[in-house]
Amino acid sequence: SRKGRGVGPRRADVDMGNSDSHVAFVERVKVLVIQDVKEDDDEFWTLLFTTPMSAEDVFEIVSPDHIRQLRQKRPRNLQALLRRIVHTMSGVCDTADRGGALTVTTVTSANAAIRLLTRIVPFLLEDPADAVVQSILWRPGGLSDTAEVAAESGPESPSAGDVVEEASPAEMAIQSEAENAEVCGNDILEQINRFLFLPGFTISPKSRSSDRAPTALPTHRVDAAAVWKGGIGIPATAATSGAYARARTEVLRCLLACLSGPLFQTSQGYQESPPQWLIRYTEGEVAHTANVFCSLMSTVFSYDPVGWGVPYGGYLAGGLEEDLVDVALQVLCVVMDFSRQEQQQWQDASVVRAKEEEAARQASSEGKKSRNVFRYMLQNISKESEIDLIFVGLVRLLSTVHKANQTYLPNSFRSVGFYQEALVLLWHMLTINSAFTLRIVDRLDTNQIVLPVLYLLQQAQNAPELVGLLHTASFVLLVLSSERSFSVRLNEPYSGKVPLNVPTFQGSHADVLTLALYKVISDSLPLPQNDALVEMLLTVLCNVSPYVKCFALESCLKLLSLLQRCARPSYLFRSAYTHHGLVFLLEMVNNIIQYQYEGNSMLVYSLLRHKEIFQQLAQVELPAGCRPSESQSSRASPGASSSTAPERAQEQVEAADTQAQEQVEAADTQAQEQVEAADTQATEQEDTEDGGPSSSPWVPTAVWLEIVKKKMRLKAILCMVDYLVPHIEGLCKQNDVTDQDEVLRYLKATTMVGILPVPHPIVIRTYQASSYTSMWFTSYMWGVIFTRSQRMPLYDWKNIRLVVIHP
Repeated sequence: SRKGRGVGPRRADVDMGNSDSHVAFVERVKVLVIQDVKEDDDEFWTLLFTTPMSAEDVFEIVSPDHIRQLRQKRPRNLQALLRRIVHTMSGVCDTADRGGALTVTTVTSANAAIRLLTRIVPFLLEDPADAVVQSILWRPGGLSDTAEVAAESGPESPSAGDVVEEASPAEMAIQSEAENAEVCGNDILEQINRFLFLPGFTISPKSRSSDRAPTALPTHRVDAAAVWKGGIGIPATAATSGAYARARTEVLRCLLACLSGPLFQTSQGYQESPPQWLIRYTEGEVAHTANVFCSLMSTVFSYDPVGWGVPYGGYLAGGLEEDLVDVALQVLCVVMDFSRQEQQQWQDASVVRAKEEEAARQASSEGKKSRNVFRYMLQNISKESEIDLIFVGLVRLLSTVHKANQTYLPNSFRSVGFYQEALVLLWHMLTINSAFTLRIVDRLDTNQIVLPVLYLLQQAQNAPELVGLLHTASFVLLVLSSERSFSVRLNEPYSGKVPLNVPTFQGSHADVLTLALYKVISDSLPLPQNDALVEMLLTVLCNVSPYVKCFALESCLKLLSLLQRCARPSYLFRSAYTHHGLVFLLEMVNNIIQYQYEGNSMLVYSLLRHKEIFQQLAQVELPAGCRPSESQSSRASPGASSSTAPERAQEQVEAADTQAQEQVEAADTQAQEQVEAADTQATEQEDTEDGGPSSSPWVPTAVWLEIVKKKMRLKAILCMVDYLVPHIEGLCKQNDVTDQDEVLRYLKATTMVGILPVPHPIVIRTYQASSYTSMWFTSYMWGVIFTRSQRMPLYDWKNIRLVVIHP
């Protein structure tokens, strides 16, 4: 009444009412666990869904044990609960789609449905082989009596197939009717997507007349009136109101929970039998699929974490939009990571021949559904404006980490917490969309993306929990370095202030790349477990080397330091693969002196000062304990183990190297096959250390060493040394030169045309997709999502199988 408005006792009555509703909700949850509840008990379900409960309350009241008991002891109640959730969500959507205003009770029901679903679904995914849960979610018509009995009886009970074979005509008729019924899992995903574009809840209300027949929901068509923000799919528009950010975040978190099945599978289990949730959601048959893609992409890449561009602006802008971008980025990473083609390849390798003909017959009808439409839409982004928006957004998100650490005002710039997800999405953009890669390397400033990636690389170097970030940044650099335009742009002068752990220098972005990678490579060289990382980063340097016009002095010194360390016998003979790093460094030197000699006089001078490295490599021998016989040892040059007399053996070294180079050029294919065979043999020897028939470590052989020598391109380097060293010594004696500047001026004025061999073809190495690397990215991504989604305990870490969780 008006008389009682604003009076204290009236407020107390309201609080008492809320408390009573809270108690009633708790009682309803307990009833679900201990006794059967009919699906048509409207009074019971209405009270459950109309009680105002926060997400925190739902997570506190509905415990994991409650859900597991429902799954194991009351599966009918679990099925009824899920169906009522779908029914409630469908009713809310129908009301909003007709243009009706959402009342407070309707919004409460919508929130309750989403929060209950978010809480329940992760615990339904814990056992992928649970026949009861599979029947509830994915069997048309839901849980069957035979499935429930089989689950309760254990493995010795008759299988569902046996029951079907003995079914009576009446049972077969019932089964046929059930197969035409709705599938609960499909309905859940359908309603979640409808909630993402629910008028009055997550988008602006409609003003449509209620007597108009509702149109079919769009799937592959973009509805400009529904998309959250413009930029991808529709023209960029002004930022929409943040009034719906909280609801969008909750619905997206619910969707993420439904798609998190891989967390509860082993790597092999995931590849052989991916979750049905992911298959259904990515095949493009769920409503608003295109709207989801465009909304998530536009929301993520138009987000400005700086706020209004002033110090502390990010704090003033609030955290609702950041939370929305966070979970939107995670959902994007999940749907982009799932590749149906790779899953199919894994399954094809394991199926028996008897099933191949049947699979071939179904290929034509299943071909379209087998693709991931989200990857397809990402692959087909080709508008320059959209690519530019994505690139600028990625640079903005990745740069927040280093910018937050170099502000003058304390804590005036806030770093986003989802930089790892942003880097994963950059990886997907580079590997899925070739138009994006070509556009950014040819027309945009890729140096803007290299600097934050290098910063993240160095930050992850000494943090064990960020080892995935370390490798992901390396993969990104590897893909970029395979593009010529990217390497050429590295010659632009560097004047930035990114707080990288590099020495002070004056040079180009190529020097930044070299010095930053040197720090990681140098620290990783002594660790055998980092050999693959070292090889990848040296490949990056090798790829860009033919296009770098001039290295700074500091870069030259670091490169020679790496070369010297990799040429040591202790490193070269450590395993069957450590020579790869040395081969890449020698190829890098060859690229520079063959294609960029004129501008790299400082590096040439450094090479001449360390000429003994190359002369010793030409005469390298097996360690004393590995030499097969006395006679073979005596045939080696005595200068091979002496660093004081390289000149005396120069003639023999040059002749031997020339012969080796001719053999490589004449039979490159045969040599490659021998290398692969040697590597395979070495792998088998190393594998025996893990419990094989022999536990002896890998031992280098004479055949292996000869193959390695053929891979080390020393001819051009030694030709340069033989030509320049006598001339420089003569110059120094004749003109009494003691200043290196005079030597550098001489080197700049000297041409090597006609002295060096014919330049070799430029070889660029890049990433080649495989099921193993894809699985690594999947595990890394889900590990990041798990660790960052436990503010409210969404998952039980004890049941995670995809990654190792340390409590």
